[in-house]
Amino acid sequence: MSFLGTLLKRPTAETVVFDVPVKRPKVLIGVAGFLGVVPQCQENFFGFAYRCGRDHPEYDFLLKIIIKKEQFRARNNLVDLALVNDCDYLLMLDDDMDIPPDLFGKLSRHDKDVTGALYYQRGGAYHPVIMKQVSKKVRLKGIDFIHHFDAMITKPGLYELDGIIGGGCMLFKTDVFRKLQQPYFWIDGIVGTDVHICNQLREAGVKIHVDTSIELGHLGEPPLITSRNIPTYNQEIGKVNEAFWEDLKSYFCMNDIEMEQAVTLACAGNAREVEWNREPRDTWEQVRKYYQQGDKWHVLNLAAYNLKHDEARAWVINNMKRVVPAGGSVVDLGCGNGYVSLPLAQRDGLQVTAMDLTGVPTLDFVQDRIKKHDLVGRMTTKEFDTPVPSDLDTPVDAILMISMFDHLWDAHGMMAWAAHNLKPGGYLVCDSWRTLKKETEPQHLLKFDPHTIERQFRKLGLTLMPEHPFLFKKEA
Repeated sequence: MSFLGTLLKRPTAETVVFDVPVKRPKVLIGVAGFLGVVPQCQENFFGFAYRCGRDHPEYDFLLKIIIKKEQFRARNNLVDLALVNDCDYLLMLDDDMDIPPDLFGKLSRHDKDVTGALYYQRGGAYHPVIMKQVSKKVRLKGIDFIHHFDAMITKPGLYELDGIIGGGCMLFKTDVFRKLQQPYFWIDGIVGTDVHICNQLREAGVKIHVDTSIELGHLGEPPLITSRNIPTYNQEIGKVNEAFWEDLKSYFCMNDIEMEQAVTLACAGNAREVEWNREPRDTWEQVRKYYQQGDKWHVLNLAAYNLKHDEARAWVINNMKRVVPAGGSVVDLGCGNGYVSLPLAQRDGLQVTAMDLTGVPTLDFVQDRIKKHDLVGRMTTKEFDTPVPSDLDTPVDAILMISMFDHLWDAHGMMAWAAHNLKPGGYLVCDSWRTLKKETEPQHLLKFDPHTIERQFRKLGLTLMPEHPFLFKKEA
């Protein structure tokens, strides 16, 4: 019997069987490491690597962690290593991910060129790190984070995505990189590496998928961010921020990049001081004129601060419905861009009146938002042209004076107005700790002593609630 025949013959007790090397597909698990050794993530990676080897003996796994490089350089190095080592797959991870032990098996079973998974941003709105392409203007496209209530989140599964997935977890078939120009990952200061690689893949005809039934944790605050522990408090603020940003873009007909640049420039450097000092501001008429002029600059300047965390605004958005009865009445005095007014009318079903000076550009923006969100009937605007408005037709359940006390020409007169126009048992939100007149914020007219303000409100029948430094209740 020939040697070849011996190899091909079914083995018997007398047959000698030679082992023939089998080439198994190779997977590089590549980690872009920047945070240093984080015990929680390190233990998680140990467990994940063990499960890869135990559960998938049909693969050979390699592991490489690259540290102390810019993100795009680290990721490009990982691609090069995968190609040089003739790997079939590159599982690219960030070092702040908490990985489910069966991640590789779930991703690889889809047999797609590029597959990502779901995780959430740290801080802010805790966006799902999945973005969609959206049309902004003729021949112009941009990207937006999907909402927490997008179908991809509420109905988890595999989706083909005409957009961007987060580079914190991406499984590539390495052949896709042979279709791309180098550098594969890049950042130019405007778009991130995730955006760049997904655009490159799409232009090369490579389809991108995301499996939202696979969720990774993201190291941050809280210590590990997942859909299960993102505070509802922050989710609500995130939704308000997203809606507000969309309204800004629609109103100004801008895409994300243009909008971000416009908002940044409006409050950058001494922009506010320049605007304030164009003319004297020594009388009420001159101050009123300042707020009425400036075209849409006031909207953009204020938007930068609306999108920053503010304790009083956050409390109102999350808690006002707890202290005001269903269908109750709220006046947002000095409403600005309607950042707080809109969600109170839209989500909580309250009757909201947004009040501000006659002719200010921000009221035009608020009225545009009311029409866009079909809130006519639930939300109205009211203008006043004097340091203290005329009385309301009927007292209301709550009055908001947020981020505006130090802009008042007649602060004591406005305090008396608020006390008079509140129902007995009604609430006033007034962040009166804003006491400093700063050189960089010249439109802040006066310096106040918050204790004096509290004493004055007490004389007017309003008591500061001890759990919140901005919440006053009118005596019943």
